[in-house]
Amino acid sequence: MGYVYKVQFTPVMYDPTAYVKPVKDGCSMTPVVYDTTTFEPIKHIMLSWSPEGCDNNDKLMKFELMYKLFNILENPEDYMQKGYRGAMLRFFVE
Repeated sequence: MGYVYKVQFTPVMYDPTAYVKPVKDGCSMTPVVYDTTTFEPIKHIMLSWSPEGCDNNDKLMKFELMYKLFNILENPEDYMQKGYRGAMLRFFVE
């Protein structure tokens, strides 16, 4: 027989090594992080593209990047890293 005293969940946590990995379409958006000097909340948007073939057509590259940025700003939850929650269980077993 056992008794559960407390169940606690951690806040959503993110893997810091996953920040540079793209989530969708070679792009990602980080969760809110805070500047260490001003404590200002900041989010980062990361865009990935191949520079090959863009030398001759800079306008096309610019439109592709603007389209990606527009999609990120319109649907930020699709480009966010997936977080995880931890759980802590306190119980007594006889």
